Amino acid sequence: MLAIMKAHEKKYKDGDELSASQAAEVIGENSGRVVDPVNVARLVKQGRIPGARKVGRFYVYPYESVRNVVVGELPTGPKPKPEDQLAERSLYIREYKRRKAVEKKRKGQGS
Repeated sequence: MLAIMKAHEKKYKDGDELSASQAAEVIGENSGRVVDPVNVARLVKQGRIPGARKVGRFYVYPYESVRNVVVGELPTGPKPKPEDQLAERSLYIREYKRRKAVEKKRKGQGS
């Protein structure tokens, strides 16, 4: 049975060190979507690309660590807020509306 080689398997071999843009290209090919080089650094912080090391001002990523990394779809829409933040905001809004209603009543009685 023939295995279909991906472009990065022809280009790089084990032992190669990749730049952020090269690593993003490999990860993007594995994932079937475009991956920004900035996201490669995020993957390192998440521990999904072990062995990254700094050379001068830049990081290099071992091909062995990058070749099997797959990223899913990024979540869309607003970032979910913690429950305590939502409760605090809803209390603030309720209090604001209550004060406006009281203020409106006072203006209505004063005429």
